Amino acid sequence: MRIVLHIGTHKTGTSSIQAVCDTSRAALLQQGILYPVVDSYNRHSILATPFMPKVPREFAPRFGTDHTEASAYAMQLWRRVRHQVIAQPNVSTLVLSSEHFANVPDAAALIAAVQSLAPGAEIEILCYLRRPDDRYLSGTQQVLKASHKLHWPSQSNLLPNLDKWQGLGRLTLREFDRKTLV
Repeated sequence: MRIVLHIGTHKTGTSSIQAVCDTSRAALLQQGILYPVVDSYNRHSILATPFMPKVPREFAPRFGTDHTEASAYAMQLWRRVRHQVIAQPNVSTLVLSSEHFANVPDAAALIAAVQSLAPGAEIEILCYLRRPDDRYLSGTQQVLKASHKLHWPSQSNLLPNLDKWQGLGRLTLREFDRKTLV
């Protein structure tokens, strides 16, 4: 089995990829590709929670700042994904996708959880990268649309730390381009 861990990054079409995978779940399964159902989300962001220092902002309405509760729930979902893998013996590829995966401090711990889904599987870590200036502008536009406020530039994470992924699987980097998004 092959596991594709799509780690984002933010502002690289990740939500679009996840939406297509979600709506194409049955067609993908016919091709031997499992994009597992995880709660009511069309993406797998909640799965990153146990490996992050705090609850991701998108789950604050549900869990507040209770990292223990959010992590326990996420671990239940990891087990649910494992059951889906076992229930689909003809699956050759498992796809997990979240831009939060890129930001986990301990990538090795996340990879251990991924590996537990299908021991011995080949892991490919897929990361889309966007030019920092373009990513910053895209993020700023999103904030402006949502809040009508312009904040002073403070993002220091415009490029992800990819060193932590070295040796954990085959790392595939792709340049983000809307016209050629794969």
